[in-house]
Amino acid sequence: MSIYDQKFILTITDLLNQYKQLVIFHQIPWSGGLSEWFLLQDISALERIFKRGQTASAFTVYEWNVLLVSNIVNKNWLKKTKEALVVDGVNNDLLLSKETFVNVKALIELEWVGDSDDLEEYYQENIGCSVFTGFLPWSPRALELVRGYYPDENGLPVSGPY
Repeated sequence: MSIYDQKFILTITDLLNQYKQLVIFHQIPWSGGLSEWFLLQDISALERIFKRGQTASAFTVYEWNVLLVSNIVNKNWLKKTKEALVVDGVNNDLLLSKETFVNVKALIELEWVGDSDDLEEYYQENIGCSVFTGFLPWSPRALELVRGYYPDENGLPVSGPY
């Protein structure tokens, strides 16, 4: 489905109207796995996310799961966040963003953290910062809400190697 398909847009709009915050995973084709994560709280930021795409970019939408921990990066935050990283021996995907904005219409990039080393590095670089912390459970594919592809010059959605 194209990212400009009415069904794709309406699905996102309906979810936002249910007061859900969404995560958009942008997979960049022909880039050796390069990807971006965005927090979407308002439909007005969607076009700015799409402008980052190119033919065959994949945009997958998930529900944002807020991790109920302190918003300040400190030792307690690190301890609680580490506990959330691995549940029942399986790694969750953590998504973090510095709280540097007040406008929900802003383009909010998220940083992906997939293991304890990444989390330690994030902690060291951001001690004292205010952050939003959320996650995708270990099987994000099962929680995929909708996926769309950036269309080619003919308006047709295409997927590519990611």
